[in-house]
Amino acid sequence: MVREFQGDFTMSKNYNVQETKDYSIFSCHENNRNVNVHTKKFKQLLLSMRKYGFLPFCPIWVKKDENNKLSIQTGHHRLHAAMQLKIPVCYMIYNTPFKIWEEEKSTKIWNLADHFTRLIAAGDANALAIKNYHDETGITLSICLSLFSGGSTYKCNKIDDFKKGNLAISPNAIHTANCLKEIVNVSKSINKDIATHSNYVSALLKTMSVKSFDYKLYIKKLTTHSYMLNKQLNYDGYIDLIDQIYNRQTQQNQRIPLAFLVRQEMQKRKTFNNKWTN
Repeated sequence: MVREFQGDFTMSKNYNVQETKDYSIFSCHENNRNVNVHTKKFKQLLLSMRKYGFLPFCPIWVKKDENNKLSIQTGHHRLHAAMQLKIPVCYMIYNTPFKIWEEEKSTKIWNLADHFTRLIAAGDANALAIKNYHDETGITLSICLSLFSGGSTYKCNKIDDFKKGNLAISPNAIHTANCLKEIVNVSKSINKDIATHSNYVSALLKTMSVKSFDYKLYIKKLTTHSYMLNKQLNYDGYIDLIDQIYNRQTQQNQRIPLAFLVRQEMQKRKTFNNKWTN
């Protein structure tokens, strides 16, 4: 059975959104990407469609091919999800010369800044606090989000909670953010390009997670040996640099092997994550 939903798309004609459970009428376009049903994104699509069904305001776009089949131009992941859930598919036939790959050029995917704008407009106090911290420090939004969510890397592992407006900021995260801001402000007075560089800030966060690290001592050493704050090739280089600055002019028996401790902790977390993902 095919049902039609009338809709005026402000073009020269009215186009119909149709609904069917006869999946055999569709064919894959030669440029459709392979559907991997095991990916996190596809599983999230399944959960969404199981909850809401196939939304008629977001139909599959199809064109009739030489075999009188409906060639899928966009939406083949949604078709596969609908087939798996055994629910009706919403589609629209529109025979335009528009190319599949041109959709990527004409469509702007939401980025992190867009989600901040949306949440702040909706009155999300946590999003506003993180955005203000970003504006004040110059640290990238992704690192700021990770920092306030309790992480110690440039990548936030609670991005879904944030997008839903459910991110909780802990007092410990606020304390770490304030300490990091002090270090970054001092670093700015020495070399503003390095101060907010993602690799340097990420290395600072990792180093600050070491219990024996005293951030005030680092600020003191950084101020005294400001000439040492030079650009490094990568993230690992900044970990070593922070270690060198922190232990500069410190007696051998009082030095703290920061770089070693940071990498040791990183290895522990990597082993733990692998244990739970395998």
